[in-house]
Amino acid sequence: MSKVVLLAGLISTPVLAETRYAYVPYDAGEDHDARVVTEKGEKEGLVAKVKGGNDPALSPDGTQLLITLFLKEGRKLAIVDLATGEQRQLPIEGREVYGGSWSPDGDLIAFHHLGAKHWKVGVIKPDGTGFRLLGDGLKADEDLYLAGWNLKTGEPMAHDMKALVQLKLDGAVAWSKGLQDLFGQPYAASDCNFWVLPDGKTVVGNFVVMEDEIKDIQGPSNCLMKADLDLEAGKPERISPKGLHVGQPVVSLDGKSVVFTGFTGDDIKKGEGDVVDMTMRVYRLKLEDNSIETLFPNAWFPSVSR
Repeated sequence: MSKVVLLAGLISTPVLAETRYAYVPYDAGEDHDARVVTEKGEKEGLVAKVKGGNDPALSPDGTQLLITLFLKEGRKLAIVDLATGEQRQLPIEGREVYGGSWSPDGDLIAFHHLGAKHWKVGVIKPDGTGFRLLGDGLKADEDLYLAGWNLKTGEPMAHDMKALVQLKLDGAVAWSKGLQDLFGQPYAASDCNFWVLPDGKTVVGNFVVMEDEIKDIQGPSNCLMKADLDLEAGKPERISPKGLHVGQPVVSLDGKSVVFTGFTGDDIKKGEGDVVDMTMRVYRLKLEDNSIETLFPNAWFPSVSR
């Protein structure tokens, strides 16, 4: 059971003046304690600590935190009210339900859902009603992974590691585009994220780059890329520098920046045997000029409110 520690004097009214961030300290171990902070960070802007707050996802207004619970029967989703500390589990059937994300208007939650055999994308309202699986018409024997949101239409994005899929809230598929055609790359890992910006034309996401290996990690790293949904409009662009691994990217609701987990080769230290000691950081990339700044050291699984 997760617990919230509310910090006197730091809990705001539901109408928040500041943007809030959530993350998990990288050194928190298996029993993760999520932090909710303002941009000032833990020292000056700590709002709450949520014990066991895995995969934290802030609601757009910054007043609620969606987390993944690790239970005997599998992973489940719960919502924590940051003003009261009240926690309630969402009533979703499935072997594994995790990695939830709020719609841009805060009226819906999308998540990874494992049924009898395959991964699908599910949605539910924050009050626990309206559960359904999306992707009507897609092959039932293939996995589909939640990727992010279309910030113009308010609909979830998904991928099957070969194609990017725009899902409609009635369950149908709006469109599907090959990742090779969009990004010039043939496939993505299951945990890669993709977001359509508010212009409805541009998609940003992290992608496996086979030739961009970082010393002392097994396999290739991920970079951040930007592409036009109109395949004739131009070539895809890499917007993160070489040597910086990009994981768990989340685009701000205004479409101006991306927060993500990252590390470089300098963050990795070889320990005894196969042990690797490393540091994770939460970065922010401004899409206007692709400039990057460190938001929070020793942190991962970032989320951002409005």
